[in-house]
Parts: sequence; C-alpha cells; structure tokens
Amino acid sequence: MAHARAVARRDSASSEVLGRCPGDPALDDGGLAEVRRVLVATGARAAVQARIERLSERSLEHSERARPPAPGTERPAALPRAAAGLARGPFRGEEGGA
Repeated sequence: MAHARAVARRDSASSEVLGRCPGDPALDDGGLAEVRRVLVATGARAAVQARIERLSERSLEHSERARPPAPGTERPAALPRAAAGLARGPFRGEEGGA
C-alpha cells in the first residue's frame, strides 16, 4: 500500500526506500526508521489501521448478532475489541472497565 501511494504521488524518495529496505537481512535501526517514516508519510499506516478497525468492528457486530449474550459474558466478549485496538468495551476505560 505504501509503495502504491508513493508511486501515485510520484514520491521517488519513498519508493526508493520501499524498494531497498524490506527484505534486507542487514537492515539496521536507521533503515527501519526510514521505512516507518515512509509508512506514516504515505498514509499507509493510518489506512491499514482504519481498515483493521473497520473490519474488526464489522466482524464483531456479525458475531454479536449471531448469538445473544449470556449473563456474565460482557467482559470476555470485549477481548477481541481490545486486541484489535477498538475503543468500545470495558477494556478501553468505559465504566466498569479495567
């Protein structure tokens, strides 16, 4: 995604980093920092995070509709949301949360 975005923007510096760094067994901390910078600069990181949140939320909504909640299952049911980094649920500071 980052490479496609860099190409679309004609960002040759980002394209070069993404062509050179991933898969390099000798990549050092500086190289990793370059890749991270490109992932953020191209918007790929935010786009992937938004997609993960959207798909996780959709999956959980389908799951919740498929079976009615049993008493005492609210907190365990919130674990997938917490793992996906979603804001809803008792693991994210809602009342009664941890």
